[in-house]
Amino acid sequence: MPLGIADPATLIGEIHERTTRLKNSAEPAVAFGMQKVIAEAPGAVAKRVTDFFSGKTIGQLSNVPGPRSQLTMVGAPVRTVMGWVPTSGDQPIGVCLFTYNGTVGVGVSSDTRMVPDPERVTGLIRTHIEGLMVAAAERDTAPTPRPRRPRRSKD
Repeated sequence: MPLGIADPATLIGEIHERTTRLKNSAEPAVAFGMQKVIAEAPGAVAKRVTDFFSGKTIGQLSNVPGPRSQLTMVGAPVRTVMGWVPTSGDQPIGVCLFTYNGTVGVGVSSDTRMVPDPERVTGLIRTHIEGLMVAAAERDTAPTPRPRRPRRSKD
């Protein structure tokens, strides 16, 4: 995630550029291949490799595209869906952005030994998202500047 970008439009543009570049790189295929190798390894080996890699990060951030339309369960409409990101090793925090039926839910999981106040983290995330929404709404309602017409000379 890019840090230090205050302008919401610039921030969203930077996130889009970075995620597009990542999605079109070899990294997802390599990561999936590594996960498959780890999953097929004997348990003790898998645990050591997982602990090695998880020790190199401080957490996980994932976006999960969910159903675009409302689901029902036993005939009742499902109002919201919440997701959490699985963490491993000593990763202190996981953040999951989960879309469902035109909404975005944010699930935060943390190790309270390392992040003793996860409510503060969720509050900061909420404040930031609300700020992005306000900025996006202001941008959408701002009048579109009309192109300037060239001046005609009086000669």
